[in-house]
Amino acid sequence: MVLAKVTGGRGYERGKDNMFGSTRLSAVIALVCFTVGVAQAQIAVNPVTAAGARGFGGFTGMAAGVALPGTGIGIATPYALSTVAGNPYAAGSLGVTPYGVGGYGLATVPAFGGPFAPPYEYNPPFFGYRQDPMNGYLTGVASVTTATGQYWNQIEQARLTREQARRSSFETARRRIELETWYERQKPKTQDLVDAAVRTELDSARKDPPVTDVVSGKALNALLNSVRKMGRLTRGPNISLEEETLKRVNLASPAAAGNVGLLKDGGKLKWPLSLMETQFDDQRTRLSRNIELAVDAIKNSPRGEVEPRLLKDISADLKALQDKVDNGQDELTISQSLQAKSYLRQVSAAVTSLRDPQVKRYLSTSAKGKTVAELMENMKTEGLDFAPAAPGDEAAYMALYYALREFEAGLSLAQK
Repeated sequence: MVLAKVTGGRGYERGKDNMFGSTRLSAVIALVCFTVGVAQAQIAVNPVTAAGARGFGGFTGMAAGVALPGTGIGIATPYALSTVAGNPYAAGSLGVTPYGVGGYGLATVPAFGGPFAPPYEYNPPFFGYRQDPMNGYLTGVASVTTATGQYWNQIEQARLTREQARRSSFETARRRIELETWYERQKPKTQDLVDAAVRTELDSARKDPPVTDVVSGKALNALLNSVRKMGRLTRGPNISLEEETLKRVNLASPAAAGNVGLLKDGGKLKWPLSLMETQFDDQRTRLSRNIELAVDAIKNSPRGEVEPRLLKDISADLKALQDKVDNGQDELTISQSLQAKSYLRQVSAAVTSLRDPQVKRYLSTSAKGKTVAELMENMKTEGLDFAPAAPGDEAAYMALYYALREFEAGLSLAQK
């Protein structure tokens, strides 16, 4: 657009003073007034709507300029058909066209009105294209409404996601508890393991257990516990026992430490040939003498105790003898080495029993009973179990095992 003076000299001077004042504040106010005035001119005098038509045909009746209300500024449009020299769209220039006389002059161009009216109105080039004010307002309100809805939708979606995460954590915790509960049910309890071991030992004792299980008293105690659980021993078969067999059977409390089997004959040890070598003479001699002294002290002492100094000497000689056997394996055969180590383990168990406060009772206790039922009853009354056999008592233990196995089998059948 081209700015022009519309009013007289005084108005022009006044407009000039307002727009180009000496102070910055006056300039800003003038610029604002200019912008507002232009907007009012666009709304009040729209060259398109004023002509009542759309497109270029609407400019045929447009004036040479439009004054901005309340200002001294006017707008001269370059599309005024009567003011611009050489305007190619002047009415007279389109009288003769390449398409014949009376062609498509501006007055004959159909207006773009009705349903074909474009949504954006055309303003002079200085202002470009603009949207209808009411349409712009409604579009802005719609955008704000849409953004607000999206915001609250996202907030609620975040809350739902958080709740889903919480439910998932609760479900995970519940399943973890279920897994731990299932695992605890599947894991065997201590008592279950003990019962399983007892059943295994009993099954082995009822068949043909190894000789080591018999002479160690393991198989005998398995059958003994089975008989005690069944009770009513009189219902079992009548199986007699030899007195000589019972003399060689060692008894002890289930909680007793060690084995008194080697101490029953006054503490006289019967050394195997592998330990009778000259290299073991010193330790073997002292150990035999001190053990006999300890047994004698137990029998003659009111409380059945052994002097600590004597126990210390016994332990020292036993340790020295064990070390010599371990270090002298090159001088012993494999069978001699195994025999020596086995006997020293029994001696170690006998030395351990010397420290037991109940050792005097165990030394004076022997198996009693003419039958298996009487033996079982006496052992139950005194709270005793079978202790390991001493060297040379293996035959007596085997004879007792067969008698006890037969009695347990007959009592088991009587219970059914």
